Amino acid sequence: DIGSLDYMFQNDKANKSSVSEQAYKACIEDATLKSQEESAIYELAETNAMNIIEALIKPFIEDFDPVYQLDIIKGGM
Repeated sequence: DIGSLDYMFQNDKANKSSVSEQAYKACIEDATLKSQEESAIYELAETNAMNIIEALIKPFIEDFDPVYQLDIIKGGM
């Protein structure tokens, strides 16, 4: 939330109205760069997505016909 950011300035001249917008953009760029470098983040996200899909769909399949089986195939990037 851009409105919740607080800053400590070494130089009060840097305390301008545009500082929140600049800081927010820098945070987004940093998070994007870090997430692209960290394959563990993608692996965790993929595992979480597979677990969510299974949790949502499996009960319907089991109620429909217990003979059917849900197979979720892990994709690659």
